[in-house]
Amino acid sequence: MPFGGGFFPPLIGGIGGAAGTRIDRPLGRKPGRLTHLAARLWPWPLVILLVWLLGQFPVGYLFTDTLKSIMGFGLLLILASLPLSVYAAYARDAVQHAEPLP
Repeated sequence: MPFGGGFFPPLIGGIGGAAGTRIDRPLGRKPGRLTHLAARLWPWPLVILLVWLLGQFPVGYLFTDTLKSIMGFGLLLILASLPLSVYAAYARDAVQHAEPLP
């Protein structure tokens, strides 16, 4: 019996692999304003992503039609919050390396 993995496992693996290439590498130039903003967002993009991903199961079980009707929003939420989570984590490290945050 074949099992469908869908679109997101390769997407998550690709983003994780791309982020993994930066492990133990110098952070490079001084962080800019966008990097400082992203550093302040950490860890909330990851929290939003995990709440959405894990919350789909009970919501889908209890309210199937509702979940089907908002899947376009869910797709956008996943596609936005996954790379934003990676960038916010990188930004937090870059800003802490340059100057400690309060």
